[in-house]
Amino acid sequence: MSAASAAVEVRPSPTKGRALVSTRTVAPGATILITSPPLLLPSLSHATTVCTYCLRTGGTGSLRACTRCQSARYCGADCQRAHWKAAHSRECKPLAEVHGAGRGDLPTPVRLLMQVLLGVGDTSSKSKAKGKGREKVEGGAEGEESTRVKDGLADLESHVEAWRSGAQWPDVEMMATAACAYAGLETDDDNIKKACEIMCKIQTNAFNWADPDMGQVAVFIEPTLAMMNHSCMPNAMIQLIGRNIVLRAETHIQAGDEIEISYTDYTRPRSSRRHALETYNFQCRCLRCTDDLNVYQACAASPRTDINGMSVAPDVANVAAHPAVTNKAGRADAARAISEEATAQCDSIVKSSTPTPQTSMLRARYLACEPLVSLDLWAVSPLPQLVVDIAVLHADRQDWPAALATACLAATACDAYRYKPPFNPIRVKGLFLVAKLLSNTAASGAAIDYDDDAHGGGSAGTRAVGGPAVDRKLRETLRYIDQVSLCQILLIMVLQLAPQGGLARQWELTRDAYDMLQDIGQLPGREGETSLIRTWAANPRDAQSEAFFKFAVVDPMKGLSELGMEVLKGEFGS
Repeated sequence: MSAASAAVEVRPSPTKGRALVSTRTVAPGATILITSPPLLLPSLSHATTVCTYCLRTGGTGSLRACTRCQSARYCGADCQRAHWKAAHSRECKPLAEVHGAGRGDLPTPVRLLMQVLLGVGDTSSKSKAKGKGREKVEGGAEGEESTRVKDGLADLESHVEAWRSGAQWPDVEMMATAACAYAGLETDDDNIKKACEIMCKIQTNAFNWADPDMGQVAVFIEPTLAMMNHSCMPNAMIQLIGRNIVLRAETHIQAGDEIEISYTDYTRPRSSRRHALETYNFQCRCLRCTDDLNVYQACAASPRTDINGMSVAPDVANVAAHPAVTNKAGRADAARAISEEATAQCDSIVKSSTPTPQTSMLRARYLACEPLVSLDLWAVSPLPQLVVDIAVLHADRQDWPAALATACLAATACDAYRYKPPFNPIRVKGLFLVAKLLSNTAASGAAIDYDDDAHGGGSAGTRAVGGPAVDRKLRETLRYIDQVSLCQILLIMVLQLAPQGGLARQWELTRDAYDMLQDIGQLPGREGETSLIRTWAANPRDAQSEAFFKFAVVDPMKGLSELGMEVLKGEFGS
């Protein structure tokens, strides 16, 4: 266990073998622990677009590649030096040999295994022995402290026998052989056997960090956190900020309670979740799985975690009366059945190798989700991700009103039910997206720049998405909203809901939110609005503050959300 894990400890579990428990009481949203994983790499799909060390996003042109191996890319000299000290000094030479042979970047699991074999993450010195003319790395000098990675991996389950009997075992052997060869080890039976076991531990215990906008961004191994068991109704969550892993409580956790996270996207239908968990060799027995709860039922069964009333969707408090919970008119059963079918269809559409225009693909996905739309089941997968993707499409077209309306739909009718805690990173990102779009609608004068005669065509920024009637409603609605104040309040919420302390400045989203707030603060003539917003921020539970929040945030976003529904139906409906 690492020094960072003083807030948690591993204890025996009668049903799960081992469990990670909290040593103290933790409130919803509070940080349980922060740690830096000894092994962390960008996924192969993002190897050229994020910094290898801090994972900050940058285009291929803005990242500087290691001149020797070309397999590590950095946003600046500080990250390059830090990564050299942490890992790259050991892997650079073999990676350069791979690159020199014209083999390109190694698959992420192979590179992780090679790092383990090379002693990356070890606190002890490395000794070298010659094997077949190449270096053979062995861990630890005599009498030194045990290494973090080797000790951590030794405690983890490999399920090697299950892997050995599975269809993927030849791939495991091939990756283990390659990693041994690249690390300069002899590729004899003993080394391959040990490498295969480590590879199984990596495949079983590595965390795949996925971003809703970018997909799977990184893979990391943290032995302490790997002790956490899974639940599709977890009481904690993991967030990756730079190279820091933040473990936060989703619900109230008492000292001695087991800490559980979700290994997969728990908002997807049960069959999809079970398929994703096959690698871990267990079947989840949580309430969500045993009763096959739809997303609204799971929301109703979850503890309330609304902190300081900072929710743009207060209707979630009444979710127990939702038709998809009570099964009024068979709505709950329909939510489950349609979700299974629509998810399979949308996954097939997204994975199709046939080149398809973006709008055509979105329309095909919408048609698969249309039964959910007709039943107002906006939070049921795969509809929420489609809503976000359509919002991004409108933003790319610079159709700011339509983008804003669909983003409000995602924030209030989708994500608020899928992820009950308002501090969930996906919900925080949703608020920030709305704030960014408001900065565009306010700056562009979208509320008043409307001409009925000219609005049938024109530039991408003036297209009538969903028809002229819907577009007119959007602009008239924006006319009566204080867009700058709404943007300002949402940015304050983003900063208050994000992890606190020094980590806040390491998250790109919170840095951008802070900069936007600074810009708003410099606008002239807003003393009255700023005073009201400061009063609300200081005491959001006050009756006057709650009334102000409803007037300035909840009601406008609800109105825009309803127009977002019209935008989708008008543009993509059958």
